[in-house]
Amino acid sequence: MRKKYYPMIAVALMLSVATVSNADKAIKIHSYDTEAQPVEYLLSDITKIKFASTNFSVETSEDVAGQAFYLKDVSKITFGESSSVEVAERATAAVVTPNPVKNNLVVKGGQELYGSDMNIYSVTGMQVLRVAAWQGETIDVSQLPAGVYVINIQSETIKFVKL
Repeated sequence: MRKKYYPMIAVALMLSVATVSNADKAIKIHSYDTEAQPVEYLLSDITKIKFASTNFSVETSEDVAGQAFYLKDVSKITFGESSSVEVAERATAAVVTPNPVKNNLVVKGGQELYGSDMNIYSVTGMQVLRVAAWQGETIDVSQLPAGVYVINIQSETIKFVKL
C-alpha cells in the first residue's frame, strides 16, 4: 500500500493558522533547496488550498488555477509576518537533523524558540510527543513508530521522517 504524505501539510496548516489572522500574516512554503527563497502568500489572499496524492496547490483570487507544490520538495511551512510589509522579519533557520532519524533528533538553529513548548504530531494530527519549555535539547524519538511527523514550535512547522 502506498503511503500518502499530504495530510502532514494539512496538519501543519491546521496547527498554525489559528494563531495568525491579521491581513499582514503570511504562509511561506520552503523547499529543500537551501538556495531558494520560500514562496510566500498573504493569508488574506488565499482562497483555497487543494490537496492531491503527490502535490498541493494554493489558489488566490488573482491565480484561480493555483501554484502547485510537490510534497516531496517541501521541507517546511512557516507562518508569520509578511516580508512585503515593513516589519522586522523573524529569521528562524530551524532545521532537524538527522532527517530521516532513528533515535535522537536535534533541532539546529532557532535559538529564539528556546523556552517554547515543542509539540510533535503524526500525519493524522495526533500529538505524539510534547516537550514543555524546550531549551534546544536532543529529542528522543526512538519510541515513535516509523513514519512522517511534524514538529510545531511557536509558528515554526518542520517535518521529519522517523525510520
